[in-house]
Order: sequence, then C-alpha cells, then structure tokens
Amino acid sequence: AFDPLKLREEVFNDLRAGKAKLVCKVGLSPPAKVLAVVYPDTKIPWELFGRIFSAADTLFSEDMLRPELQSMDDFIDGLDNIIGTQRSVALNYFLDGSIEVACPPLKVLLHIMAYGNYQGKTITDPEIRRLFTREALVESSWYQARLDAKVKVDQALWRRHVDYLEGFLMKPNYQGQLKRLRIQDRIHEAKATLEQVSSAAYRASLVGMVGADPELV
Repeated sequence: AFDPLKLREEVFNDLRAGKAKLVCKVGLSPPAKVLAVVYPDTKIPWELFGRIFSAADTLFSEDMLRPELQSMDDFIDGLDNIIGTQRSVALNYFLDGSIEVACPPLKVLLHIMAYGNYQGKTITDPEIRRLFTREALVESSWYQARLDAKVKVDQALWRRHVDYLEGFLMKPNYQGQLKRLRIQDRIHEAKATLEQVSSAAYRASLVGMVGADPELV
C-alpha cells in the first residue's frame, strides 16, 4: 500500500517490538471509545476525545464503536485509509499549481505525500529534515523574497501617504485648516517613516516575521 512516510511500517514495528502499545479508553463529555497507539511518556488528553462527536452512534456502527475488538489487519487498513487521504489532499496542490508558492518544507512534504519522495530523497534524509528548521527557512530564497516584498509594500504605502498629504497641502479650500490638521508635521512624519522602511536596518528587523506575498508587488 502507498505509505511514503513509512507510518504504517514504523507503527507496526513499534507495536511488535513493544515500544508502543494499543490502548482503548473511554473519553468523557460525552463518552466515546478511543483506540490509540501510545508511546512511553506520551500524555494523551483522553477526556477530550469524547467531544469529537456529540452523537457518535448516529455516524458509526456498533462494531466501529468497539475498536478494542479490532484486529491488527483492520488497524493497518485504517492507517492505509489515512495515508490514501493524505495523498489525495497533497495531489490537489499540484493540480491547482499552489505547490509553487508553498514554503520549502511544506513543498517537500507535499511531494513526499503525493509521490513518495522529493528529488529522490525521503522524509528520513538528513538534507530533507534540515529544511524543517528555522535556520533553513530563514535562509531560503522563498523567505527572503517575502521580506523583500514586505519592504516594497511598506515603501509603497508610505509614498502614498506622502503624496496624499502633499496634495492636500495644495488644495485651496483647506488652506485655513492646514495648521489645525498639522499637515506639515504629518508630511514630515510620513517622510521620516518612508526613509525608515527604506533602510537596511528595517529590512534586517523583519527577519522572523511572516513578510508579504511577492504577488502583491
């Protein structure tokens, strides 16, 4: 069966080796039976699982509501269904072209979910796993482009503010209101902010922020 992340194999091997165990408990509010693979030192909020469905018996048969009677084959079949669904979801990103704007780690993950590998590498490859670190994301051209876009968006915004205020300054009908509205002060402040967002220091201060979509500029 299609299992690019080796989820089924890893879980099955852990269960067989005793590294994990299959546990069935009854969640509260309202009660619902939950089957889970539990690893040592893992905290599971059993009390919350009952809140997934307020009336589970209207959606599932009696057999489905008794997972403790489920065989290992049925459990693995359930994992196959999950993996198949993940693959279908991932393929949608390729069909509509949105894969091209995904951040590097998400782009890699979607490739692996859809096709089982990314440029011949799997999810266990050290080079792939490094992409999921903050350092790799910040260094990526995808992220740098978002910061550059943010600078351009802010520059355009404050240029519009300056242009509007300078245009307002020339309107004859408002000449008597310029002092009250502090137009000259506002122009000075807007130009100062424009200079600030155009500086290298401002660009550097954006590191760690989400930036802006390059399609906006």
